[in-house]
Amino acid sequence: MGWWGCGRAFVMQYRSRRIGGAVLSLTMALAIAVPAAAAAEADGATGRVAQTVGSEIRFSGGGALGPDSVPAVAFNATAGEYLVVWSDGRDSSSYDIFGRRMSAAGATLGPDFRISGPKAVSHETWPDVAWNATRNEYLVVWGDDRATASRGRDIFGRRLAADGTPIGNDFRISSPAATGWEYSPSVAWSAVANQYLVVWEDDRNFALRSNDIYGRRVTALGGFVGGDLSISGPAATAWDGIPDVAARGDSGEYLVVWSDDRNFAAGMGTDIYGRRISTGTTKLGGDFRINRGSAGNQQRPAIAWNGNDTQYLVVWQDGRNYGTSENDIYGRRADADATRISGDIKMSAESHDQLTPDVAFDPGSGRYLVVWKDWRKSATRGTDTYARRIGADGSRASGEFRVSGPGATGHEDDPAVAYGSSLDQFLVVWSDWRWFATKDLDIAGRRVIG
Repeated sequence: MGWWGCGRAFVMQYRSRRIGGAVLSLTMALAIAVPAAAAAEADGATGRVAQTVGSEIRFSGGGALGPDSVPAVAFNATAGEYLVVWSDGRDSSSYDIFGRRMSAAGATLGPDFRISGPKAVSHETWPDVAWNATRNEYLVVWGDDRATASRGRDIFGRRLAADGTPIGNDFRISSPAATGWEYSPSVAWSAVANQYLVVWEDDRNFALRSNDIYGRRVTALGGFVGGDLSISGPAATAWDGIPDVAARGDSGEYLVVWSDDRNFAAGMGTDIYGRRISTGTTKLGGDFRINRGSAGNQQRPAIAWNGNDTQYLVVWQDGRNYGTSENDIYGRRADADATRISGDIKMSAESHDQLTPDVAFDPGSGRYLVVWKDWRKSATRGTDTYARRIGADGSRASGEFRVSGPGATGHEDDPAVAYGSSLDQFLVVWSDWRWFATKDLDIAGRRVIG
């Protein structure tokens, strides 16, 4: 069991945390490029096989001699390639945002490259990335410390062409009204509106009610639609943090999800809440609890949109069984209008901790791939990256299987996943400790087909 999987205070800023005026990256990474046998689990619903493809791939290049951590990934369907981004510690005085492209077939395309601009001279951490199909470009967002002396931490972003070339300078997304600390951004692109919604954890109202969830709409050209938008509702009087967001593909709506402490004092622990946001700056209805009324802490949500069935799947790490099976991975489906479908779904069955999930949807098979950090073999090789396919109806469409290969003998942290339509595969990436003694932490990944 990992000590960082148990404490509520730590999970509040799992990847970045303010300590004594500085923001420190609390999650590390590792990387790979070794052959490994494919792991396979039969999909009883379709006869398909969920399995790993090829060797593990190292994304952080030879110059990445410091800790590389908290990766994110997006797929470019026009070019048939992925962009992987991460927080990079090769500059010993600070962390920068780096990225690297990879073809759908698993070949890295060019060296890794810096994304945060030359004015970003302090820590840049917790990146996320979305691909804009209309313009065939990316928006990368991150938490940025360049102005902490005057206003705390900000949310910044930068547009990238399909080949990774920067389009203009990096720019501040959180507005001048955000005079505190903004953490852990997530971004989604709406094909209907051709806009992005960037969401983050924000402490501007900390003295009144702790951290809130805020967001801002960013146009395709890097402008803004209105100012910052308060997303967690007035009933959210305790800590709200670590949001994720998905765009509804058949309209301009988004669903934002986050960890929420409003029921903590009543003995319910941390819950998962959500709220719908329109194409403008309108909040559609109130915020609502996604998990059932379960004791224990439900934390670190991730969300994916299923355009086939016009519904979402939200997944999270769940402490309701803590003490018997420790933290598990659970999820719940919601209709396009955010009506919750059936009950919570248990996705992992091991007795050790399963933490920090992510999820992506494959429209070809009509299945999700849920990935997580898994402690079942921690006594012999550290944490692993595991996965499971989940049907559109919430059924467990495969067994659990290991994504990281036998060469990964240290910890693997912070998995992220994106679906690539070109070869009907997923790319799973993580931070990997296997070369810590000589190279510190790297970013690694592996493809999964199903």
